[in-house]
Amino acid sequence: AAAEPLKLNHAINCYTCKRPFRDLHWFYSNLCPACSSLNWQKRDERADMRGMVVIVTGARLKIGYRVALKLLRCGAMVIATSRFVRDAARRYAAEPDIADWGNRLHIYGLDFRDLKSLEKWCSLVTQRYPRLDVIINNACQTIRRPPEYYKHLIQLETAASASEVVLKALPPSTTWATEAMLEPNQRFAATITASVEETRSVGSGVAAATRGSSSSSGSSSSE
Repeated sequence: AAAEPLKLNHAINCYTCKRPFRDLHWFYSNLCPACSSLNWQKRDERADMRGMVVIVTGARLKIGYRVALKLLRCGAMVIATSRFVRDAARRYAAEPDIADWGNRLHIYGLDFRDLKSLEKWCSLVTQRYPRLDVIINNACQTIRRPPEYYKHLIQLETAASASEVVLKALPPSTTWATEAMLEPNQRFAATITASVEETRSVGSGVAAATRGSSSSSGSSSSE
């Protein structure tokens, strides 16, 4: 027999529909039974997105990362952005099915707090890609963090061997594009599109992007 659902001692309001509930879903703790069932059903739902181009900002981890993965597995080409491109590439490279969608993933190093760079990046996207079907604006400024919070990420981004390690884990067809941001004011400098074999070119672009990020680590963003 199925186990009885756990019950809260006191009703709380559902995060989505705001109705009070006491019965707990086995996976979702802040959703009522109806919203839990719907969300669980949608969690692995797929759609045919072959041929579509999607921008996902803040695609390095958490919601942005999971959204980008789902879109890639649905067949879309994903233009992903992050301030920490090497770490983002490392995370995607660790996925067991990257060979199925790695050639449709383009990662750009970009800090959205630099509006001039953002404008030039938008212009680059319109020139480089023949269409754009969806934009998911996930990146956001949230909590101020001290520079020490980013120390381990900056070390990864600036390490001489980091690009080589990450790129060797990627399938040969993967494209890793980085927008180089140069000190002291993070101006847009260059675009580098590289295959796995072009480790040195990619590494220089990523390091430049990271130098820009490390100079403005006063607040945290979804990446």
